[in-house]
Order: sequence, then structure tokens, then C-alpha cells
Amino acid sequence: GNTIGEVDEGGGGGGADNDDDDDDDDDTAAFPYILCSKDDTGDADRVAQWSTAGPPSPRTKSGHDRRLLIQEAIVNATTATSRTTASSFDGRAAVLKDMFNARGVYCAVASLPASVAMAVEFEGCVVQPMLLATKLGVGTVTLAVAIVNEYENSTKVELGDVAEDMQELIEEQVDGSGAEADEDAAAEDKTFPGVTVSLCPGFLSEDDVFNLNSGKAVKQKKVQRIMTEWLLSKTADGEDTTTRIKENLYWTSSSRDSASATTDRGKFWGDMMDRVSEPDICARTFRKRLTWYLEPGLSETSFTNLHVTYDNVGASKTDHDCILAAIAGFSVHPDICFFEFDLDKAPQIEHQHRQRQHLRLPQHYTSSDGRRRQKALHRPNVDWMVQSYVEQARPFFDAGINGTGVVVAVSDTGLDENNCYFNDAANPIGMNHRKIVSYDAAKGDNSDYEGGHGTHVVGLLAGMKSSDGITLDSDGQGDGVAPGARIAFIDTTVGTSGYAYPDDITLLNAGRTNVADEANMARIHSASWGVRGQNTYTSQASTFDDYMFQHDDYLMVLAAGNGGRYNREGSIFAPSTSKNAICVGAVHSAKDDLTDDLAGHNFVADFSGKGKTGDGRIAPDIVAPGKFVLAAGAQPDAVGECDPENGELPEVGYNTVLGGLKYDAGTSMATPVVSGTAALVIQYFQDGFYPGGERDSGPSISPSNALVKAVLLNGAQTASIEGVDNLDLGIAAVKPYDGAVGFGRVDMLSSLYIKGKSFVQAQVWDRQTIDDGETMTFTATIDRSSGCDFEAFSTTLVWFEPASATYCNKCLLNDLDLYVTKNGDDLKYYPNGKSTKDSVNTVERVALLGSGVNDGDMFTIHVEAANLSTKSQKFALVATGCFGGEASEYSGMKYGAPNNKKSDGSSGGTSSAAVIAISVVGGLALLAGIGLLVLKHHRRKESF
Repeated sequence: GNTIGEVDEGGGGGGADNDDDDDDDDDTAAFPYILCSKDDTGDADRVAQWSTAGPPSPRTKSGHDRRLLIQEAIVNATTATSRTTASSFDGRAAVLKDMFNARGVYCAVASLPASVAMAVEFEGCVVQPMLLATKLGVGTVTLAVAIVNEYENSTKVELGDVAEDMQELIEEQVDGSGAEADEDAAAEDKTFPGVTVSLCPGFLSEDDVFNLNSGKAVKQKKVQRIMTEWLLSKTADGEDTTTRIKENLYWTSSSRDSASATTDRGKFWGDMMDRVSEPDICARTFRKRLTWYLEPGLSETSFTNLHVTYDNVGASKTDHDCILAAIAGFSVHPDICFFEFDLDKAPQIEHQHRQRQHLRLPQHYTSSDGRRRQKALHRPNVDWMVQSYVEQARPFFDAGINGTGVVVAVSDTGLDENNCYFNDAANPIGMNHRKIVSYDAAKGDNSDYEGGHGTHVVGLLAGMKSSDGITLDSDGQGDGVAPGARIAFIDTTVGTSGYAYPDDITLLNAGRTNVADEANMARIHSASWGVRGQNTYTSQASTFDDYMFQHDDYLMVLAAGNGGRYNREGSIFAPSTSKNAICVGAVHSAKDDLTDDLAGHNFVADFSGKGKTGDGRIAPDIVAPGKFVLAAGAQPDAVGECDPENGELPEVGYNTVLGGLKYDAGTSMATPVVSGTAALVIQYFQDGFYPGGERDSGPSISPSNALVKAVLLNGAQTASIEGVDNLDLGIAAVKPYDGAVGFGRVDMLSSLYIKGKSFVQAQVWDRQTIDDGETMTFTATIDRSSGCDFEAFSTTLVWFEPASATYCNKCLLNDLDLYVTKNGDDLKYYPNGKSTKDSVNTVERVALLGSGVNDGDMFTIHVEAANLSTKSQKFALVATGCFGGEASEYSGMKYGAPNNKKSDGSSGGTSSAAVIAISVVGGLALLAGIGLLVLKHHRRKESF
């Protein structure tokens, strides 16, 4: 391959000028191969053995064992081939990228000379070259043809039967049928999607990666020249290359029928390749219309991505043919492992649909413009909903926990910095600004549009009213969930013309580079956007996971998307398909935030994205209020816009703005609610509230990203959620860990201990390291002697693991297992509602309630490294229950199943969320409430 990442001292980059070499005749030329170590006994048999008779004995090889076996085999093969060839390839330096790890089989990709790959031998060895089927993302060929159909009116190719999610992708990305698309736009006025090609691990050396990630630029012109010349050589260097590409393309099911005859679609690709095989026919297209941008991986084992954009203004049919030829050429490039389109990313804000919203105005009056307006009745609803779910009770704010000392990065459409919820009359944007520590224009314009998405999102997260920009007000109707937190903002939009998100590394570094004091670095990134219809593990999700794995102080919170209407499963939008991030769905708000056509506060919003992810992981992870919510509203032509002085508020609905406030709905809104709550969790540990529940009752702790996620998901509640409100289609049932609620609705009162306030005490174990094959145990004893009366015990295990290969169908690489035993018994309580181990998710929770949790019970928490692809894995563990704490302000509350009523008031029967069956070894079963809890308050404060 070609070394592109070498950096010179002049600030530019560029590597060795070896791009003119003919690699096909070079014994050292490396190509990507998939190498697998496989047992004869299948994975299903081993799981069955585990569930009935305990772990297999003796222990089978783990992924890490198999990885070492493959590495040894590569070294041996290199030694053997070096005796008969002139190859200088060093097998010890071969870089393996994990692709798949399950019991009985492990696979990795590595770039090897063909002679070495052919010589790799060991028992259970499988070696195959990476071809089209493994390089191209799901639906790439279909989408490519659909794109060309959009731009070329003649000789359109029939797509045939297209899956529903792919049809949605086509409509959103190609046909221009989105809410803001111009269907009558000329082809040259429409944006042709760019592509991302992932270069194989080892393409860049460790020095290259260090230099590039230290801010030293790559000479993009050299990248462009190298790749352009390679594409030209592969589309015009003779029949052999053209045949190879055509054969690769024919391997798609839609190119051949059951009799192996070439279909019309296959003929289309064959004819196209014949047209572009004429000498130099694509030279101008590749040199003038393609622009390349290199985004280095975070380490030598990471994928380095090349982003390619196509300038289609005035493009011809030949240009389009050449672009398709380039896509085909990527399939045989020796340094390319994966290929996907860079599809449009959009904010996950819910637009009003056909049904009319019937607005309920609890108290109203006629304003000066003759319209009915809602009077401001009290402070915002969202903050008390996440802190206590008791109306107007904010125990964490009362204790001084409001996000102070935490910086949160936000990437969005823009931020109206002059809105009264952010403005600072004394300081410019920077470390002394009360709210905005940095504003990166990136692909934006340093502002937001009227009623803009970004301003509303930031207001929900961290807005804090100051009418004069100096003194903080106490009556802000749009104050955020973490009003003490500050924001590092990255602007992604110019006006309302579309969203142009910067490269992933720029996004990830927002608020984290050029920061003198580490304490002021962004700890959370809140991203309320995604790719509609893309439920797979994309290169962006992989990059995000890679970054969070390597920076354990950094957590991404991502919107699940708004494609879940009518209970559509698999409607989680990338990049929230990430393994390590928190994926957020939306539930209704409460009280006067509701319209009269909504079933009530205990329901999932109709639009909220539904899981699972494409590889079967639980999603969303958590749900939070997102319909309808009140926060800052952008008025870019005004300065200091704020709450109307007469106390009126905007009408409840979609994107309704009045003064400096706005109502809206979407998983875009739920995401900053969770991000703000995560800021409260970080401050809790930093300010020494752990373990005593009071400031400075313990040491200052910098919690890992895994611990913050574990705290939130461990305390999340499901029993009080009565269903999905599908509006005119009625209520759909939910249950714990399903595709609607995940681990539940965020609930801080059941997550962390505030003395005299919280239900629970917590025990945490952070940054624990477990070796492959090891089992670690932890204990927690129920102690209600000081007045705590919480009826539940819950424990949650979270680990952030290395990034997976793009479009993986089993993305988990390091399989940790959680189970709980009580009082020394052999009975095992398994996680996530399962009757056996979980081999899919990176979050595992065991929750017990009622008669299963008694004073004096000692729970032993077992964490087993069942099958790792790496030598070891770090994790965080949280347990909550009564661990000696005193009675709280909320003591005496009863716990049980919710009053499950339909919107018409009739009984809906027993809620499926109230209990689950947890199987134990030996076939026994125990019913345990896993709601975790629903609270029936016998006090003046109303229950929600």
C-alpha cells in the first residue's frame, strides 16, 4: 500500500512516493484477509451447556487465545515463505483488527502478502480474502443504483424488492422526500452523497497516527493524487482488472438469479464497467470532481477513514458511470477494508404530522394580539421528573448538585448566545463566560435560525436565566436540567440550508483540545442528530466507540431517532447504534406540558426510535422526557430575548416560539435531558457526595464514562411506564429491556444517595480490570437498621470495549457475564430479563424486589470474563439498595404495579412491565419486580 500519513516538519504531510509502483508483482504487497479460528462444536451447543450444567470444563479457547494463535501462525507462515521468496514482510508487525468473537469462533482482519496468507495453518483455521460482500456496507449497491437513477432520467435500473429500512434510506437520502427537501430541484442542485472508505488497520504506522492526531496536517493533494491514479489504473489497465471488478459485483444476490444467470441489474454493472474501461475516460472525473479528506484512526489498530465527495454540478452520464466504477474499484483496492455512503445527518426533532394537536391550556387569557396564551404556572417540569418524579421536588438541586464544574460538548445547528439563558454581559465566550466556554463554527455560521434546534437543545441541557446577563434569576421557565454546567459548542449548520457535520475527530475533540486546565475539558458530548433509516453499526459509530474506549473520561449521549412511529422495530438511527454511548429514547413530559390528545405522562412518545440495533443489542438504553418540553427559543435578530414579562408561555406543540422560549418534541429533546443528568452524576462524585450522601463526605472522584452510564441505567425505572402512546392507534404494551423502554426512564432518586432525600444508597466499583478467563466477586448486604425502607436491590455492570468492524452482525467483542447469588445459595439471578447469560450487550443489570430482598440478605455479585478478544477489560459496577442509610423524606412510600389505564379510562389489565421471570440454575424461577419501582405517594405531593 501507499504511506500517506508521513509528516514533514513544514506542517504538511505526505508519504513515500511509492504510488507508481506495480504492487501486483511485489511479494511484499499486502491485501486484506479475514482469518478465523473455529471449533467444531457450535456456539449454540456451548450456550446450552452453560445454562444447564454451568460453564464448559475445561474452558474452551477465548477470543484472546485464538488471536494469539493466529498471530503465531502468521509469524510461522512468514518464516516459511521467506525461504522461498524475496519477501521482506515482517509477520511480527502484522496488525489484527477484531471482527467477530463468540464461543467457538474468532475472526480478525489483517493485511498480508498472498504468499503468507496461503501459508497460514493451524487446526480450525479459515482464511479468505476480503471481497465485495465483506467490504461494502449493507445496501450500498442498492443505494448506489438508486442514486444514479435519481440523477439519470434514462435507462433506470429496477431495484426490485427493497427492504423497508432501505426504502426509507432511499426516500430520505435520494428521492428528496424529507420534510425540508425540494422535490422539484434540478439534479445538479441536489447533493450527491459522499462516501467513506475505511483503510485497513496497519495502513498508518504508530508514528503516523501520533503525528496526525497531534494536529499535523496531511497533504490532502497527495492523498487525492495517490487515490486518483490508483482508480485510473484499475478502470483502464486491461481486461483482467475489469473482469475482477465485474466478478466481485456479480456476487451480490440481486445481480444473479437462482440459475446463476446475470440479471438486468447485473447486466447494468457489466455494461457500465465496459463503458469506463476505455483509456482515460474517467481521468477528468476522478481528477476534477472527487475531493478526498484523510481522517486518521485513533491508534494503529483503528480504521483510518478517507472521506470522498463528488461535485455533481454539470455532471454527465459518463461522470456518473465513473463514480459507480470508483465504487466498484474500492472493492478490489488492497488497502480498503470497508466502504459506505456518508448519508445525510439530521437533528432528531419531531415535525408535526397530519393529525391536529388539540392544545390544552390549563389557565389562559387573551393577550394583546388577541390570541389565547398559557400562563406560567410553575418552574419547568423536566428537572423534577428526572430528579424525583415528585412534582416540584428537586433534591439534587437542593443539595447543590446542578452540574457546576462540568463542561458538556454539544454539536448542533447553532446557538443563540444572546438568549437570556446563555448571555453574559461581562465576559466574551471563553473560560470566564458563565455558560459558553467555546464556540467552534466548524461547518456552521456562528448563529442559529429562528426557533433553532441547537438553542433549544442547549437550553434543555444547561440553560440558566439571567435577565440582565449578570445576575442569575430564580424564576426561569426554561432553565435546564443542569443549569450549573457549561457548554463547548460546535456549529454544524449554515442557516437552514442543511446540515454539514464536520469530521468525526473534530466532533470528538470539541471542548477537549486547547484547554489549559484538564478540569475544564468536556466530559460529555450531547448529539441530537442521526441518519434516518440506518440501524447498522457504521464507521462513525465505530470511531465514537474507539474514542470512548481510549478516553475513559468521555461519554457520548446520542438520540435514538424519531422513526419509531407505529411501533416500528429496528428504527434506531446511527450513530446511536454505538456500543459505548448512551442511546436515548423519548417519553412524555407531565402536567401542563401535555396536550389533551396524549394518554398521559407515563407513556413512551409515539415517534421514539424502537430497538433493537441491527446486531440485536438493547436500544434505546434509557428514555427521558421529550414530548413536549419547554426551553430556550432562538431569536437571532434580538438581544436578550427572555421569558415574556406578563408570564405567558408558548402554546404547547411542535416548534412553537414566544419571546425567548420554545416548546418542541423529539428524541433530540430527550438526549440533552439525559446529558444534563449525566453532568449531575459527574458533579456528585467530583464534589465528594459518595458514599455519605453529603458534600465532602468522601474523596473527590473523577468517575469513568462507564460508571456514569452504569449509575444512570442501574437506577432507570420501567414499571411506571404504561405503554407506547401511538395516538389514534392506541396504546402498545412495553416490558423491561424491550425496544421501547430499554433499561427504563431516568430516575436519580433511585440512582444515587442524598442523605435524607434519596430512596437508596449506592456502592460503586470503578475502573476495575479483569483478565481473560478470570472471575471477580463483590458483596453488598441489605441493612435497614437506620430507617431506609427501599424494597429493591439492583446491580449493573458496564464496560466500554474496543470498536467493532463496520456493519458487524455480532458487535460484542469482550463478553463479560454478570450474575448474582444470595446468602451463599447456588441460585443464580441472570441479567437483562434472561434465563441465562447475555452474550450480546455491554450493559447487564440484575434487579430484585419485594420478598426477594430482605434485611440482612448478602448478595454476591459475580463478574466473569467469559470470552475476551483482548487480554483484559476494564469495567464499572454499581449496586443500589438499603446499605445502612437513614430514613428519607420519601420514606413510607409503597411500591407496586402501576395503575395501568388506557387513554379512555378503561382497564388495560396487568402491566407486563411490573414483573419479570428470572430463571436460575436447576430450572427454578423467581418472580422479581424489575420496574424497578413505581411510587404511590401518600403525601400532598402528586405522583407522576
